[in-house]
Amino acid sequence: AEKIRAIKEAPTPTNITQLKAYLGLLSYYNRFLPHLPSTLAPLYELLRHNVTWNWSADAEAAFIKSKELLTDDNCLVHFDSTLPLLLACDASQYGVGAVLAHRFPDGTERPIAFASRTLSDTEKKYSQVEKEGLACVFGVRKFHCYLYGHHFSLITDHKPLLSLLGGQKPISSQSSARIQRWALILAAYEYDLHFKSSTNHANADALSRLPLSESISNTPLPPELILLMESIANSPVTAKSIAAATKSDSTLSLVLQYLKSGWPDSCPDESLKPYWHRQHELSLHDGCILWASRVVIPAKFRQQLLLELHEGHFGITKLKARARSCIWWPNIDTAIEEMVKSCSSCQENRNSPPEAPIHPWPWPSRPWSRLHIDFAGPLKNNTMLLVIVDAFSKWIEVFPMSTVTSSATISKLKMLFAQFGLPDTIVSDNGPSLVSQEFESYLTQYGIRHITSSPYHPASNGLAERAVQLVKNGLKKDADGTLSERLGRILLNYRVIPHGTTGVSPSELMFRRIIKSKVDLVKPDLTTRVENNQYKQKDFHDQHSRTRKFLVGEGIMYRNFNGDPKWKPGKITKYLGSLSFLIQGDDGTNIRRHIDHIIKKKEFMVPEDDLTSFPKTRQMTDETRTTRSPYPTRSRRPPNRYAPFLN
Repeated sequence: AEKIRAIKEAPTPTNITQLKAYLGLLSYYNRFLPHLPSTLAPLYELLRHNVTWNWSADAEAAFIKSKELLTDDNCLVHFDSTLPLLLACDASQYGVGAVLAHRFPDGTERPIAFASRTLSDTEKKYSQVEKEGLACVFGVRKFHCYLYGHHFSLITDHKPLLSLLGGQKPISSQSSARIQRWALILAAYEYDLHFKSSTNHANADALSRLPLSESISNTPLPPELILLMESIANSPVTAKSIAAATKSDSTLSLVLQYLKSGWPDSCPDESLKPYWHRQHELSLHDGCILWASRVVIPAKFRQQLLLELHEGHFGITKLKARARSCIWWPNIDTAIEEMVKSCSSCQENRNSPPEAPIHPWPWPSRPWSRLHIDFAGPLKNNTMLLVIVDAFSKWIEVFPMSTVTSSATISKLKMLFAQFGLPDTIVSDNGPSLVSQEFESYLTQYGIRHITSSPYHPASNGLAERAVQLVKNGLKKDADGTLSERLGRILLNYRVIPHGTTGVSPSELMFRRIIKSKVDLVKPDLTTRVENNQYKQKDFHDQHSRTRKFLVGEGIMYRNFNGDPKWKPGKITKYLGSLSFLIQGDDGTNIRRHIDHIIKKKEFMVPEDDLTSFPKTRQMTDETRTTRSPYPTRSRRPPNRYAPFLN
């Protein structure tokens, strides 16, 4: 191909200077040339000291292989009118070289084409500034089809050319006629001339030192004829041109004939079916076919009119509305849709598609299973807030942070997990501190699954975003006190209020109880209420009761619930509670009875052998057993009104 012929047919270096220049070209594009050091090993061997120049077969193989790498698609790129153009030109004592390249957004340069030629005997006598100027003119003429009509950067390593051909000021009248003529040639192009030192200009320098042996290339023909034809083709479409094209159109010419002479009873051809169905709505006006008030456009002008309709890059709906007011042809709506969908400018600047249906997060089965985290801020004092919300209970935790590094975030999480335990899952956005290797290692170490939301789509972590919004709005409304005091008031009130989604307060789902707040002070205390009711019930019951006492070993009568007699004799053998006793009947049976089912015998004698039969720790005597009445002791005296009867 012509674009890479300067590399493919480059002559073999004959000295170290040419070899160094060629190696400089390879080093200039080394990031796109794989395995370059191993490939160039035989060539670098020739640069070593005390090594005699000998171009061996290995050196020739390395030279050919390196040229293949330079012309491979890993290095070369296609021309793209949207990318900045660079034209690097240089001249040696016997040749000129030029490289056309693109600069990519990441700052890298990749070549499009290479060019070089040997200077003629006359050109070799030029001064160095004229040789460098000749290299610039040679490169511009060689790549005229790429450069004309486009802005590009012209790069040279000869600084005097900046004032001669830079275009920033008129060329001096004292300059040579050759330089003035070249300035006029370059004036037809839109370029900026830049200087680059020779050490950074190795790509063009190598081509100038290894030029092709060919004569001077002819100046390309001016593009006036092509431009004229494009202007004629893009001239406005008129009714006269529509009428002429209608007569020459293979389909519309038949329609025109049928409109003049009458339509057949059946559609004669499939291509005429759209017109045959509208035969009663078609008419002629000045040689143009009309469907109602819309002009039927021949195939010749359809694409051109579509481009004119889409000149403002409006959407499908507006273009259809505009077309329906003036023009028509079969399937015009489909053609408009396809044109708009294929327009690169419209696709690059179109609105976002409709939002996808909501896909809610599954509700966890228990508290503190899945946490959603995000950062809020910075606040006025550059403080950031780490906001954490539990997906089950909607419990929110907030930590002020002066820095949001991964280590600082991990430190706060450790404190939180020490209080509530480890979660199963953490959901976050793609913030640097939340997707770092350090943060991922920490979560992996504790068996916590990490889920990140889609980039630039905060709704994927909507629970955390809503919590951030709640905290920030609360801080804006509550401006009294320090940040910790304000956060404390906001979080306390939030945690006791029923949540809109669950209908239950976060504290109730988190701890199975509602935490106490100042509002709860107005509610009566349940413990006090229960105790008061119990005392009232006791006072009412004890109005008709009396306190009775029994000793271990005491003979009693106990209630018999298994028939007659109603009361049977026995003795108390053990206390089972304050009001419950174990009784041994006279028949030897052991029975448990409540004090309400026990009465004393009128005569009571306890044999000594019976008393010693019980453990001493359970025996109660008058000396060791103290009784205390549940009522306060007070002196009792009868009322005065009973005095006459008591005397």
